Amino acid sequence: MNDHQAEAILNFCKVTWIVKKISMEDVDWEASSVNPARLWHHVNADVVAQYVTAMEAGDEFPRVVVEASENGYIIIGGNRRMAAMKHLGDTEIEAYVLKPIPARQREICIRSLNSRHGEGIDKGERMAQAVYLVLSCGLTVKDAARLQSLPHRTVQDHVNAAKVTQRLAATGVDVSKVPLMHLAIIAKISDNKQAARLSKILLEHKASFAETKDIVAAVLASPSVTITNKRINEFESHLATTKDSQVVDSRVIQKPHWRRFTMSLSNLSLFLDRGNDGIGFTSLDELQCSPENAAGVIDRATTVIRRLRLIAGVK
Repeated sequence: MNDHQAEAILNFCKVTWIVKKISMEDVDWEASSVNPARLWHHVNADVVAQYVTAMEAGDEFPRVVVEASENGYIIIGGNRRMAAMKHLGDTEIEAYVLKPIPARQREICIRSLNSRHGEGIDKGERMAQAVYLVLSCGLTVKDAARLQSLPHRTVQDHVNAAKVTQRLAATGVDVSKVPLMHLAIIAKISDNKQAARLSKILLEHKASFAETKDIVAAVLASPSVTITNKRINEFESHLATTKDSQVVDSRVIQKPHWRRFTMSLSNLSLFLDRGNDGIGFTSLDELQCSPENAAGVIDRATTVIRRLRLIAGVK
């Protein structure tokens, strides 16, 4: 059946496509398994099982999107649907077929198409995708917000925060613990030393958004470095002496991470135990891991195991 959202995205990305029947034997499954749209999890076996049940009951699903290549068709959008149809033994399906496209367009298509089907992706992941589309793919904030169905202003704030975080990280300053809305304002300050100092103050003291907004405005309006430093000193002194101000441990988690942690563990265990077709993995070969990548995979797995033991208090 038609997928009007997918067609709109493909048209937005200015790619040429047609609707045609393709053989499942002509699909490049290995290349299709590399999907940058899912930041924190792979194809969800539970969703595939739900699709199988629905397809067996006669439910119609939108066409998948594939790209023609020398080695076969690469799935651009619809990995779950394809996995379900493969499980059911379908040998031929109708799909949106794209001519070979540049890597940038392909990535934009994949990251946009895959937020529409299956269990979808949550707002946090869509926001991360939008920021990536702006900073790495060169999209405007307006276009990235539209493709990920997010408010333009909110995406702009996240992009500004990401920019100043990267900017200061290059100077050796970690501001990742500073509240995002405060970072979005600090991003207006072009001087890295001033931006870094304000960020450090916010890590040590509790400040309202209005206070941060006021000091940034004062810094931007300062006619000289001397006056700027004086105003920043006054700001720090004010926060330190205000009785309602409390020192904030930079390691305190501002938002609980256990939800994302639990979701990541659940998705990893499901993927390893059931794979994309209900069969678990028992070796790196079954994970399609090439010899040159094996050492890196083993190193990451060892790091994860060590960290999990530390968190769980297991020696």
